[in-house]
Amino acid sequence: MTTSTASPTPTGQNAPLAPLDLRIDETPADGHYYTFSAPDGRLLAGLLVLLDNRVATTRAELFYYDDTLDRPTRDAVLRRARNIIGTDYHGGGGLNTPLAVSYTDRQLTINVDHVSGDPTYREEPAYPLWKVASWILAAFVLIVVLGLAFNALRSRAPEQSATTATPVAAQQAEAGDAANRTAEEVAAVQVSAPEGVDPASLQPNTNGLPASVNADPGLAPGVVAVMGEGYNSFIRSLPGAEAGEGVGYLKPGDRVTIIGGPTWLKGDSDTIVWWYVRAEDGVTGWAPANTSTLTLLEVAP
Repeated sequence: MTTSTASPTPTGQNAPLAPLDLRIDETPADGHYYTFSAPDGRLLAGLLVLLDNRVATTRAELFYYDDTLDRPTRDAVLRRARNIIGTDYHGGGGLNTPLAVSYTDRQLTINVDHVSGDPTYREEPAYPLWKVASWILAAFVLIVVLGLAFNALRSRAPEQSATTATPVAAQQAEAGDAANRTAEEVAAVQVSAPEGVDPASLQPNTNGLPASVNADPGLAPGVVAVMGEGYNSFIRSLPGAEAGEGVGYLKPGDRVTIIGGPTWLKGDSDTIVWWYVRAEDGVTGWAPANTSTLTLLEVAP
């Protein structure tokens, strides 16, 4: 996921420079700034993420306030910084963003990959006024149609009630059939396609790709999965990082029930496995189980 290169030490690095020797380049850019603190409030490091006018990253810089930090603490800060860049943003220059990590005696440059799926920070689409007006008109027409249908059904209710009453014996027979359903039949109902979704679209589709290295092999329809700690992803209406639209959002620890798929799509260096899931809030759609370097969804304990 990362490639580190140490900046070479130029000849005469420690030689004093006159004010006119300093090179200063002005680059207008927006940015987000993050601070990393210890439990006692002590500042450990700062992260600056520079953005272009599409809210896409151009580069990032991580610097430590305390050069005496132990190696595990520095590594923990670096992992969290990489996760923020790769998960919360999309790259303006391609599939990754350069992260400069500054120490007192050296500087490292790390290329941070961006995960497949929708980031937290992205360019907001502009909706033309005519689209908003058409949605309002369509909603009004739908309300009118539903109101007319409801009135028609209510006026026919007394007539139908005399002819559609279910005998007690028939009700008892239906209850007996429900009680005799097998566990397999109940499970089949739980993982059936939601209303309005073509069941054929939820069938497995490998697209002739090799099996994924990073996807959890234990995932399958009917399995409850959980979003890994430190990761998040949008649920989309169609499988694919840029397909369809975002219909839901998964945060670390969120659980979903797999009800269809998978669909395999080509990633940067690994096959991306997309599952059709139902979130705990009832939202259904496609969610990636992995990226080319990370496992996002895992079988829930």
